[in-house]
Amino acid sequence: TANTVANLALPTTTNNNNVVINSSDQITISQAGTYNIQISLQLVNTDNAADHDIDVWFAKNGTDIANSATQYTCTKNNGRIVASLNFIDGNISANDYFQVRYATTSANVQIIAYPSQSSPYVRPAIPSAIVTVVPVGA
Repeated sequence: TANTVANLALPTTTNNNNVVINSSDQITISQAGTYNIQISLQLVNTDNAADHDIDVWFAKNGTDIANSATQYTCTKNNGRIVASLNFIDGNISANDYFQVRYATTSANVQIIAYPSQSSPYVRPAIPSAIVTVVPVGA
């Protein structure tokens, strides 16, 4: 929906050591420490008439994190772009949670996955979102 803030749904996890997804959109970290949270979103603009913007940012425990947003412009005619952000937080307590939030100027901007393909060449599937949480420091 245009001009509406949404939390990114994260339905699947792999290699989730000390990190779980709660309520489908909360990246919960079970051990206190410093972490680098990285995201990658596969975006497409299906509008044939105009370019559109999407803003992406982080929230911690339900509150937007100051200065964590980035704006991307998706070009018209199925223009694709990868939105990539990272954030380091050195004050994470056990069971703090993070969310990836976004808002777009048009419903034509989508966060989209693509299936694997076998022709004209073989490649694996492209997920709509990748989130990586890495502990930083000793």
